[in-house]
Amino acid sequence: MKYKSEAVVSQWLRAFLKPPRPVIDPVRYTRPVTATRNLVVHPPVYPKLSSDLRGASESYYAPEIKSLTEVTGLDLEP
Repeated sequence: MKYKSEAVVSQWLRAFLKPPRPVIDPVRYTRPVTATRNLVVHPPVYPKLSSDLRGASESYYAPEIKSLTEVTGLDLEP
């Protein structure tokens, strides 16, 4: 996902709208289509990372974080 807090149309609705998409695309950014889209979009909901997964991710990326900290001079520690 490009932006984790950006509102998106659900996957099933995107699949449903795929066939008429060539017709909708030319008018996609008009007020009526934008207003309709705003009725069905929502920000994605992600589950919380478990402490085990967080710990595994931190240990896996620790060497890269250390290298980037040294190169950039920024504090990148979690």
